[in-house]
Amino acid sequence: MLVAVPDPASPAFPSQASGFADVPRKRFRFPSLIVASIDDPYGSLPYVETRAEQWGSELKVIGAAGPINGQSELGDWPEGLALLRNFLNRL
Repeated sequence: MLVAVPDPASPAFPSQASGFADVPRKRFRFPSLIVASIDDPYGSLPYVETRAEQWGSELKVIGAAGPINGQSELGDWPEGLALLRNFLNRL
């Protein structure tokens, strides 16, 4: 489960994460789920949709949740845990 996949070309992408800018472009050899927000400043929805297609990942868009990170106001994020459990149960 990948949450809030950032776009390295985004102006909001942190320079200290530049070592992660070269992302894979091939299909993963394992099942994967990407969870995205439509208003995440670090990764636009079109970018995330492209990655999901390239990686063969299922994509779950949770609406306008802003950046999904430790500074967000999602707290323990029970909805995220439910998404993970549902994904695992389908494997």
